[in-house]
Amino acid sequence: MNKIWLIIQREYLTRVRKKSFIIMSILGPVLVVALAIVPSLLIELSSEEKTIEVIDESGLFEGKFQDTEKLKFIYSKLQLEQAKNQVSKSKNDALLYIPKFEVEKPIGFMLFAENTPSFATKKTIEKTIEKEIEDFRLVKTGIKQSFLDSLKVDIDIMTVKLGESGNQQESSVAIASVVGYIAGFLIYMFIFFVFKISI
Repeated sequence: MNKIWLIIQREYLTRVRKKSFIIMSILGPVLVVALAIVPSLLIELSSEEKTIEVIDESGLFEGKFQDTEKLKFIYSKLQLEQAKNQVSKSKNDALLYIPKFEVEKPIGFMLFAENTPSFATKKTIEKTIEKEIEDFRLVKTGIKQSFLDSLKVDIDIMTVKLGESGNQQESSVAIASVVGYIAGFLIYMFIFFVFKISI
């Protein structure tokens, strides 16, 4: 048993001494954070405006898609096949097709584009369609949106840290969490380098 433990210890120490282990121990957490944050930042920082052509055969979404800093919507009276053939020739970035559908079973929505639209663009369109269909359903049931809005409650909890003097100081949970993560990472690196020096 002692021999097995010595072999495990030797193998572990041999790997710890490798430069690749040290480099990945430092870069690993950084890469994980970068992979989680960078794509979202790139989308947000993109200033290019996208134009979406809308064919609404249902007639329920006229003027419902609101232009934003990133998206511009234009309505078309063309037939679907004709509009699809003109996507590459036009300056529009995508073609949104809304068929005639039953409010109880909304299916058949399509988004055509030569380049795959971003996740944010797709979600913006989906949210708009979902909200309008929900409103249509409310109208059919006789419940007014204003009544439902009056039932909603928005709570914003203030976090307060009590000082030793008894004075209350407002604290930020987000900042405290970030500080905690940074402190944990620094402790990890400190232990790693102390262990490295000791061997």
